[in-house]
Amino acid sequence: MSTWSYRHIRKYETNYQLSNKNKVVRYNAAKSDLGWIMVVATKNGICDISLSNNHEFLIANTNLMFPTGNYDQKDKSLNNWIIKLVEFVQNPIKNIILPLEITGTTFQCSVWSKIQSIPLGETVTYKEIAQSIGNPLAYRAVAQACAINRIALAIPCHRVLRTDGKLSGYRWGPRLKKELLEREKFATSANF
Repeated sequence: MSTWSYRHIRKYETNYQLSNKNKVVRYNAAKSDLGWIMVVATKNGICDISLSNNHEFLIANTNLMFPTGNYDQKDKSLNNWIIKLVEFVQNPIKNIILPLEITGTTFQCSVWSKIQSIPLGETVTYKEIAQSIGNPLAYRAVAQACAINRIALAIPCHRVLRTDGKLSGYRWGPRLKKELLEREKFATSANF
């Protein structure tokens, strides 16, 4: 990742953290066969889905980003959403539909909306996303929007590739991106 990209993402993280300073959220995590999945939600929907092999890291990061958060293992809606996410990771037979609270610029939201429409088992390039939203030269900005996506799996940025079709960076690691794509491809080919 270039220095510019890293600084841009850190600036976004700082702004995101400041915007969440007083946001009331609840959160919970569950283990899947690919690691832990953390779900953070407001009364309006899920605002953050994070992935990691380290449960303590997810909790610490969530507490940093959402200082007024409440770790709630008994919240029924959170638990139902987490079950859907764990099932999706283990057997991705259809796209996940969850209530989301998406925060971003107009451009970022248009990118994320387009990414949500990518069919399961398929991939597109950053350039194709840029063209489809009417801004064909903004493929680097599309890549940045993917890099700062806070809602893993429900906004499936892992389905977006470089123009040459190769895997590129993924917020949650290239190994996880590759594994998710392979599982989705296998699940869709097995269902035909």
